[in-house]
Amino acid sequence: MSAVPATKIRHPEELTVPSKKKIEQVLPHLTSEGRRDLLRDIFNALVDAKESGDLGHVNHVVDAWYRTLLFSAPRGN
Repeated sequence: MSAVPATKIRHPEELTVPSKKKIEQVLPHLTSEGRRDLLRDIFNALVDAKESGDLGHVNHVVDAWYRTLLFSAPRGN
């Protein structure tokens, strides 16, 4: 079985990142180390996106971090 390559994301409007409101709900739960790691991952993804012409790298990083933060953030009663 072979993997089907994903279609490259060429335009920012094709990104499937969460809304600003949703991101603002989870960002306060990052530690200072978490903020550093998030920025490092996003900058690395931007470099990869520039080199490959595919914004999908950024999409994957933002989606992975958002999902992690969403499921690890404390829940209100």
